[in-house]
Amino acid sequence: MSMKQRQLDMTVNYKFASDIIELFLSDNSYDNFHDFVYVTYSDQEDFFNELILEGVKSLTKPTKYTLIHHFIEYYLYTFLANERYFLIKCICDDLDMDSLINFFEDKYEMINSYCKCSFDIYDHFEKLDNDYESSDYENSEEYIQQVDLTFEKYVSDFEKYMPSIIESIFFLLYANKAFIYNFHECISNYITSDLLDKALFDESGHIKRAAYLPEWLKRAVYYRDRGRCQYCNKDLSGMLNILDDNDKHFDHIIPLEKQGTNDATNFQLSCSECNLSKGGSLIRPLEYYEVYW
Repeated sequence: MSMKQRQLDMTVNYKFASDIIELFLSDNSYDNFHDFVYVTYSDQEDFFNELILEGVKSLTKPTKYTLIHHFIEYYLYTFLANERYFLIKCICDDLDMDSLINFFEDKYEMINSYCKCSFDIYDHFEKLDNDYESSDYENSEEYIQQVDLTFEKYVSDFEKYMPSIIESIFFLLYANKAFIYNFHECISNYITSDLLDKALFDESGHIKRAAYLPEWLKRAVYYRDRGRCQYCNKDLSGMLNILDDNDKHFDHIIPLEKQGTNDATNFQLSCSECNLSKGGSLIRPLEYYEVYW
C-alpha cells in the first residue's frame, strides 16, 4: 500500500519544527520552556501535565494523533498567545502604525503559504488609524481593543489551516530521531500515578504494554527507519515482513521500565539481538545518514 502524499509549501513549517527542536535541547531546555510558556502557563510542569492528560489515550494504545501531534497543537496555541502578548504589550504601547502593519503582514504571509486570505491589511489599518487620529488619547484602550479584534481574526484564519500545519510539522519532526528521543525522555518525567489514573499502570508502576501494534504503525516505523536496526544498523529488509506479527522487532525508544509510553512515536525498528540485550535500559539510538552518491 502506498503512503499518502500531500503537496505543501514547507517553508513556514521548517521554522516551526526548528523552534520546537530547540526547546528540547538538553543544555538549556528548562530556560527555553520557561521563556516560551510563561504567558499561558504557570510553568513547564503545568504545560506538560495538561498535554499528557489531553493525549492520555495514546499512552497505553498507539493512536494516529500522537503525543507529538498534541504537543504541536499546544505549541501553536502558545505561540499565538505569545504573539498577542507581544502585539498588545509592545507594538500597541508605541502606537506605531507601520510596526502594526508589518506585524500583520508577517502573520498573513505565513497563512498565505497555505491558502490566500482575502484580508486587506493596509485598508483595514488606514481606517483604524483615521478613527484613532480623530479621537482623544484617553480612548487608546478602544484602539487596542480594535487591534485585538484584528488579531482574533488572524487567529481564526490560522485555525482554519491548523490541521495541515500540525501534520506537516509532524512530518518533519517524526524523521528526527534525536528530537523524538528528547521529547519522550522529557515526557517520561510526567508519567506518574499522581497525575494519571492508576488503572493505566501495571503492578510495577509502569504504563501497561500495548496488546498489539497496528499495521499502520509498523509500516511508518519501518519506512522511517529504512528497514534497519536503530542500534547496530543491521539491514532487516530481507528478514522482516512488516505485515506479519513481528512486534518483537519494534522497540520502545524510552522503555516502559523508564516511564516510557505506548505512544506511536515512541517506537523504532530493532533487530532481535539488540532488542533483547537492551532490555529496560535507556539507550540513545545511533544516528546514521546515507551518502546518495
